[in-house]
Amino acid sequence: MSDFSRNCPNCNKILTYANKYLLQRAINKNCFCKNCAMSGKRNPMYGKTHSESALLKMSENSKGKTLGEKNGMFGLYGNDHPAGGKPKSEITKEKLREALSGIPKSESHKRKLRISAINDMNKKFGQIYPNYNKTACVVFENLNADLKLNGKHAENGGEYHITDLGYWVDYYEPDLNLVIEWDESYHDRQKEKDFKRETEIKKYLQCNFMRIKEKSFDYDKLKQNIKETCYERRNEIPKWDRITSEQGILLCRR
Repeated sequence: MSDFSRNCPNCNKILTYANKYLLQRAINKNCFCKNCAMSGKRNPMYGKTHSESALLKMSENSKGKTLGEKNGMFGLYGNDHPAGGKPKSEITKEKLREALSGIPKSESHKRKLRISAINDMNKKFGQIYPNYNKTACVVFENLNADLKLNGKHAENGGEYHITDLGYWVDYYEPDLNLVIEWDESYHDRQKEKDFKRETEIKKYLQCNFMRIKEKSFDYDKLKQNIKETCYERRNEIPKWDRITSEQGILLCRR
């Protein structure tokens, strides 16, 4: 401890002073550390609120000051980040849980978080891809062969990524605008989550959407459903011809 130091009367933090005169003045005034001096009733704003105009000014003044390269933590990952490799204490974890608990997130907020997480992982680890079901890929490939489709799935061009939503879909046939999702048994425990996801996808793509239950689906019935729902519509558009190219299936006017 320095010759010119003392403890904060409130939190016991060690406070150091440049000389004995500043030390004596602090003792005489019973000064607190900066944190304690601005907490509770000692804070000039205690019990007061900022006006709407003051909040607006503060918001405008702070805009853009910590975005991108202006942020001191920009581009710092892993051990290069000040907190890299340092586990959070249980006290810190508890404070974070208390701060975040009970705060509902809007669907747009969830979407932004989802997209941000994907972009962050892409930067750190390169292009990422979701896990997939090999049995589903066999079924999807059989559909492509039997119905002469060109649907994308994990083993045929990769699962279709809806970047604006942050979702991948198990199967997507662009010509029919058809999405098929393969539901394993665990989907029975997240029906509400799946319904919200399906609603978002249908609204964004304006697509035909089908779900396959892994344990109980009927392949022939699935093919018939596709034909009745959207497959035959392809032949009901006389002003368009299908041309198969190396890049996929194109439509052109006659």
